[in-house]
Amino acid sequence: MGLSKQLFSNDYSKGTVFILDYPVTDFREHIVNNTLYSDNSKINAAAQVASINMLRRTVQGMKHGDSRPIKLYTVICEPLSAAEANQATFNQYRFAIAVSGAVVGILSFLVSRKLPAKVKENKMSEKGISGAIGIFVGARVRNYLINNMRNYNAGDVGIMTFIEVNGGIGPQYSFNGAHLTLDEY
Repeated sequence: MGLSKQLFSNDYSKGTVFILDYPVTDFREHIVNNTLYSDNSKINAAAQVASINMLRRTVQGMKHGDSRPIKLYTVICEPLSAAEANQATFNQYRFAIAVSGAVVGILSFLVSRKLPAKVKENKMSEKGISGAIGIFVGARVRNYLINNMRNYNAGDVGIMTFIEVNGGIGPQYSFNGAHLTLDEY
């Protein structure tokens, strides 16, 4: 029970994990507000807000008098280097292309199944129509994903909150993530 702090590292980033472990009856917002997540005041404030919001959302969903233990994990990543930011952005582009490719394949198959029998007799027409529709929609999906995905930049800081509530039907989890750009801190 209480506060513990651990360093973490993976292929993409490294940082610090803060773990607050209390029964819900002992969890108070001042515990989160008095936790120093970072020496940088803006990063610290953003981490406190993210943690408080996660805690409030979880506690509001619990019954009054519930005393199940809560573990609130707050992860503060170190600022991304230029290479890490480029790799993270590249991974998002790969994801967008993979999703649009899957959409093209599925739509081409589904359209070819729904074509009239006369069109199905001519295999070239069938392939052309189903392929054109699939490519058109797939391109739209790819453009939508690329235009709405986040671009990572050197210096971005990730803040993630993860909460675990044990008991009842088993452990229950909730996750939320945010980021601060270099201009924001």
